[in-house]
Amino acid sequence: MIKLTYRYIGLKYLKSFLIVLLALVVFFSGIEILQNFSRLPASANLKLLYIIYNIYFQMTIILPLSLSFGFILFIIGLIRNNIFIALYSLGVTKKMVIVPVIVIGTFVLSLLIVGQSTSLAYSEYEKKKILRGTYLQDEKNSLFLKYNNNFVYFKKLYPLKNKAVGIKIFEIKNKKLISTTKANSAIYIDNHWQLTEVVILKYEKDGLNKFQTKRLDSLKVLKGFKPKIMDKVYDIHNNYSIKDAIDTYDLLSKQNINTDTIRTSFYWTALSPFFVLPLILMIFSYTPINSRFFNTNRYVMVSLTSTIMIWATLFLLYKVASNGTLVPEVALIVPLLFLNLLSIYIYNKKSRAI
Repeated sequence: MIKLTYRYIGLKYLKSFLIVLLALVVFFSGIEILQNFSRLPASANLKLLYIIYNIYFQMTIILPLSLSFGFILFIIGLIRNNIFIALYSLGVTKKMVIVPVIVIGTFVLSLLIVGQSTSLAYSEYEKKKILRGTYLQDEKNSLFLKYNNNFVYFKKLYPLKNKAVGIKIFEIKNKKLISTTKANSAIYIDNHWQLTEVVILKYEKDGLNKFQTKRLDSLKVLKGFKPKIMDKVYDIHNNYSIKDAIDTYDLLSKQNINTDTIRTSFYWTALSPFFVLPLILMIFSYTPINSRFFNTNRYVMVSLTSTIMIWATLFLLYKVASNGTLVPEVALIVPLLFLNLLSIYIYNKKSRAI
């Protein structure tokens, strides 16, 4: 009986969710594609890539909302057809109704998190590059970054090729320049930068005018300083994939560099989509089982408004944290934790009242 109930509820909810998701993705993606179609390059491959990136980016926003909207559609169908009453008369509890919904929601959001751990997380950035006509360009110029006691300058960085040209590494100790390492080119391999045609200038205490020169054919330096991390750290307008956020945080935290932006990006990408699960639980807690006492218009309006307002509030807090105004944990973790605790409290309270 329990398995049959879970299967029935799960399939009904999944159908409602997929209908809403497909409708919203087609609508919003279609509008953006039509708006920018004249700006797309002539290449059919780039047009296809733009469509794929655009659809995935829209899904990162729409998917959590679709779980809630689909649940509202699912609930309306159960109440209007008196399925709720039929289920409860057979001994089905409220818990047996909501469990498959939460399980499906968790599974779908987990798939989204997996996608956000890959290069698809940069879909917004990539589709903008296609529109600008710079998608095939793999080059960053004049990067200046800190690594331990070193300041590193790259004249040109090619992140996709793991190569760089015109490297200078300035070693600082007690606020004094100790040495300068120069290399014509470098390649990132085996978790290190392999410099070629290296010149090392070691300065004496008397000043920068006196130094010793050492030449090497190759030299391994900058362990774990991945090209992709360098690229994303330097571009402040980029979000991070979950994997890159973890790698970047691990690297920069060791350098005592502020990681607020990286933590904000990680919390937003990996945790914020799950806001919809406690929201669904709250909506369900206030759902009547009898169509006689069910005001469809008010129910839909309140449920949709609540979903959009909570999502908009989290998005606003994310933007505030991204600007450094609020600590990421206060801006995102605390509201999500509060939302979960509130939903559990309301659900338990309403369940005891039945």
